[in-house]
Amino acid sequence: MLRLFKDIDPERAELIAARAVAVSALTYKSIASIIANKLERSSRDTEDAIIEHPNLRGPGYFH
Repeated sequence: MLRLFKDIDPERAELIAARAVAVSALTYKSIASIIANKLERSSRDTEDAIIEHPNLRGPGYFH
């Protein structure tokens, strides 16, 4: 596992590790995929995925 982080700068390594923990991808293959596809930069919190728009009804509409 440490071999994957050998040539990566510490800031990027932290982002990769945080992404791996966030998506529960803790295997060698999963972390290698995050590194290869540069997925650490596309990490988003669930709060970022919430869309506020007047045309969206929300959970209160159906009760």
